[in-house]
Amino acid sequence: MARQYTYRENFRGSVPAQALGEVLDELEDKLGKVEAQDVVDAARPDDSPIHNLCSWDDAEEAEKYRQHVARKHIRATVEITVVKSERAKAQEIAISERVHSRDGGYKRIEVVAADPMDFSICMHEFQTRVASLRASMRRLEEAAEARLPENEKGLLVLAKAFEMMDNALDMLH
Repeated sequence: MARQYTYRENFRGSVPAQALGEVLDELEDKLGKVEAQDVVDAARPDDSPIHNLCSWDDAEEAEKYRQHVARKHIRATVEITVVKSERAKAQEIAISERVHSRDGGYKRIEVVAADPMDFSICMHEFQTRVASLRASMRRLEEAAEARLPENEKGLLVLAKAFEMMDNALDMLH
């Protein structure tokens, strides 16, 4: 069965996700990983299916921007599988994505998860993001305490969710 791709929710890519996903597969198969420069190089030919990934101003700074755009697209492209239900209603289920690996490129999440060092790095990045979310929640909690006491119950539930996430993360180490 052919792989199907879409972008993450709220991401508007400049090329079709399917075309980009297929190019990412080819690059990863050929090179063992995907780096932003590889994606930019694959998009450079006028007849490339992902040529419109970014603008083609030849200034040096434009190349850096292209790599930034490519990284955003790499992270936002997920492999999906369509599962038909009993009622013949299709459901989309994301099953694979690419994450940053320790060698500086991007690899499928299942490849990174199988490598203890890459997995550890991913877990650290995840914990950093959770800490950032927790700090945002605390700021919101402090602001809501004085202004929106009716949100207290919801904020307590969020605090419990963070506690549960911490417990789950502890189990993974």
